[in-house]
Amino acid sequence: MGKHKGRAASSGLAASLLPHAQGAVPIVGFGGYHGASRVEPAAPSSSTDPDASILLPPDVDSEVLQHLRRLGRKDPTTKLKALSTLSMLFAQKPGQEVVQIVPQWAFEYKRLLLDYNREVRRATHDTMSSLVKTVKKGLAPHLKALMGPWWFSQFDPALEVAQAARHSFEAAFPQSDKRLDALMLCVKETFLHLNENLKLTTQALSDKATPMDELEDMHQRVISSSLLAMATLIDILLGVKLQNCVRDNSSSENTSLSKVLSGTLSSAESAFSMNKYFLDFLKSKSAIIRSATYSLLASYIKHVSHVFNEEAMKPVLALSTKWMLWIQASLIPSPGSVFGVYTI
Repeated sequence: MGKHKGRAASSGLAASLLPHAQGAVPIVGFGGYHGASRVEPAAPSSSTDPDASILLPPDVDSEVLQHLRRLGRKDPTTKLKALSTLSMLFAQKPGQEVVQIVPQWAFEYKRLLLDYNREVRRATHDTMSSLVKTVKKGLAPHLKALMGPWWFSQFDPALEVAQAARHSFEAAFPQSDKRLDALMLCVKETFLHLNENLKLTTQALSDKATPMDELEDMHQRVISSSLLAMATLIDILLGVKLQNCVRDNSSSENTSLSKVLSGTLSSAESAFSMNKYFLDFLKSKSAIIRSATYSLLASYIKHVSHVFNEEAMKPVLALSTKWMLWIQASLIPSPGSVFGVYTI
């Protein structure tokens, strides 16, 4: 993935998320969420393990549960058949019944997005679209568990996968201001998920039976997508237009928006420090990882430039003279950059 291509794609996504109207940007009140773990039917248990399986109500449809379990199989054909059937079942069943399995779906969804097979990843989003159209507002209590992987997957290098992810997001939130509301609500959780992805090693992505070339491809995809997702998140939530909303809205709305801006800034600062200035990704042998890192650092320079203090700059600038010149050029206000004009 080239630098221009990756940045252009994220630019379009950023633009679509910002409300077109100049009015208030309300913060919707979604609730909490269940932890991400595989769910089993309700049964007596004395386990005190917080990561133990979430128990489903005993009246959950057995056919739905059967296909959910099949999503854990290694064979992509089995996964695709299960996803196709689940998509059909979700569309047929009432929302109050489907919403009961959302906690388990959240667990499977997060895992399936890392799958090597792009058709599995694409079909996962098709099934997600079917689910959100059925459960509607019932998705709200689970949104924070889903948003991180949902946002990350919209930057998949496979265009058909990224588009399917985007379509499922739009199916849940047809209006751009509602998509922005959802993203603002889940800032902390989204950064947390992306940071977790950036810690993943090649070996952690699958078992020993997976060929090394597949593991390396999976790792490059997860890292580059996470970097681009973080870059666009920063661009959207710390961008000029959102800051203008703070100035234009009422005092109560300003308070909510200011908290979003403050939380985003804090999360971005923590990510920069936690990932050691993203140096390892700058030094990666993978061109798509390096390109995505440049995109992310460009977003930091635009919106969180104070993180480039003397301590941070020494190891960064030691990488190469070319990188030093790039940093200097990026800090000079201009109508464009090495990534071209970025409008939101």
